[in-house]
Amino acid sequence: KQKKEYIDKFLLDFKEIKFLNPKYGDYFTNFRPNNTFFMSYVRYDSKRNSFEEEFETKFDRDFPKYFEYLKAKYGNLTFN
Repeated sequence: KQKKEYIDKFLLDFKEIKFLNPKYGDYFTNFRPNNTFFMSYVRYDSKRNSFEEEFETKFDRDFPKYFEYLKAKYGNLTFN
């Protein structure tokens, strides 16, 4: 029950965010996040420092070059 309440609050709060691109605001229209969704975020966020270190050391802070590398490694993320 507590998890459902947390997710409901998350969805309500998410609707209040004003995105520059309105597509992002529709992200949860046909998708209800579950524990797996949130755990994926936690795992991703835990690697944030390693991404930054890789960006600085391997790519000398060259963002276009690093972005191309990430797209090749992880695929291109799009929102339909």
